[in-house]
Amino acid sequence: MKKLYLNNHGLSIITAVIGLLVMSTIGSSLISVMTRSGKMVADEFISNQAFDVAQAGVQFAIKDLSTDSDWMDNYGTTYSMNFANGSFAVSYPNASSNSIDVLVVGTVNSISHSISQTLEKSSGSGYLSFDHAIYTEQDLTVSGQGELDVVGNVGVGEDVTASGQADVDITGDLSIDGDVYESGQADVAISGEDALEFVENTTPDPDWSYWEGIADTVIEGNYTLGSGQDSNTFTGIIYIKGNAKISGQSTVTVNGTVICEDKFSLAGQSYIHVTPDAGNPAIVAGGDVQLSGQGTGAFNLNGWIYSSTEVNISGQADLNMVGGLIAKEDVTITGQGDYDITYGAGVGGSGFTGGQAQTGTITVGRWEEVY
Repeated sequence: MKKLYLNNHGLSIITAVIGLLVMSTIGSSLISVMTRSGKMVADEFISNQAFDVAQAGVQFAIKDLSTDSDWMDNYGTTYSMNFANGSFAVSYPNASSNSIDVLVVGTVNSISHSISQTLEKSSGSGYLSFDHAIYTEQDLTVSGQGELDVVGNVGVGEDVTASGQADVDITGDLSIDGDVYESGQADVAISGEDALEFVENTTPDPDWSYWEGIADTVIEGNYTLGSGQDSNTFTGIIYIKGNAKISGQSTVTVNGTVICEDKFSLAGQSYIHVTPDAGNPAIVAGGDVQLSGQGTGAFNLNGWIYSSTEVNISGQADLNMVGGLIAKEDVTITGQGDYDITYGAGVGGSGFTGGQAQTGTITVGRWEEVY
């Protein structure tokens, strides 16, 4: 039998080959482990991004719902938006007038993360415009020799202009989208912030069918509440399908609210005193509100004046008001009287549509991740 002899050189080659095979196997295993580990790290990073996108979706939904006066019609609806390097989908699986469940799914690179958030709305939350003592989407102009003293916040969509000997004192913040102009001997003093951002297109519209439906008295066409030397008293909600007018030397007392689809005007030496029920405005007009009394007394309004167009105050009569002025267009004060306007809360969302709800009325409730 022939013997096979291996020298040391041959053994070294075999040992090297075996070593290379072992190292190759170990290397392949390490590469596989590192690849899987790297993918897990990447997936976790993307999952965290998807969570952040879902959180952004929750905040977007909260902002969107803050301007929605009726949450119930959101039930079952879904919408999606792109955000950063992903997207979120918002749905409302449960909804009532004052409570809603928000389900948000955030997705980045096909990896999703879901969050469920319950929101609650305080009952009686009103509109952003009713959160101010004076609110106009256009200009606030004060001229003449009058003094305007405002206690509360003021919102102006364009400019504040004071001229002549007008004195304007605002004890509160000024939200404005324009500038403040002074000329002559006029002065504008603001005790709070004077450069806050004004939010446009937030004034609601009167819901005429609502007011007509709950009115105590409905009057077709134009109506004169007082003339000559009359002294008239009205009780409840007076709904006028036209212009409302007060003239002469009359005195009109309203224990309720005046609603007119067109203009409200007061002229001559007349006076008006309005005390509405809690939660209702004093005067709502589809046209201008004009108060141009020439008497030496005062108008007393324990409520809000709302105009779908302009509010104009002139003459010598003073104004004592607890509530506020709201106008979709200008607020102009050109008289010689003392005009004291103190913000008074209490007007809710009933009787108006559209606009923007007050901020800060949503309470964030139960929160959980959904797997």
